Amino acid sequence: MTDLVRPARLKPGALIGVAAVSGPVDPGKLAAGVADLEARGYRIRVAQNIGESSGFLAGSDAARADGYRRLLTDPSIDAIFFARGGYGCSRILSRLDPGEAARNPKIHMGGSDLTVLLTWLAQRAGLAT
Repeated sequence: MTDLVRPARLKPGALIGVAAVSGPVDPGKLAAGVADLEARGYRIRVAQNIGESSGFLAGSDAARADGYRRLLTDPSIDAIFFARGGYGCSRILSRLDPGEAARNPKIHMGGSDLTVLLTWLAQRAGLAT
């Protein structure tokens, strides 16, 4: 296995994108998390689908993939944190391009259902997550 690309460390003032690729996000928990990150000196941008709810998902497969990809390809975003886990992340993998992820190495942080995406990023894009 080749060495994985390690994205740059976060610095004060870094811009963190918050994605929702699985279940819908609780607005109160999101607000608390955003406030905590801002209190630590980070700037926050949330994905456009963050407030969507389509049954047990944070929007359609297309909306969740697009929300993530917009954060991924935005050069001003330094890291992507996931608002929550749950079911649904595996449904968007076919909508992602490993080359796009490799060209835009960012810190990715999350757990639960997101393990499938984190593994995909390591195996297909060569990124440490």
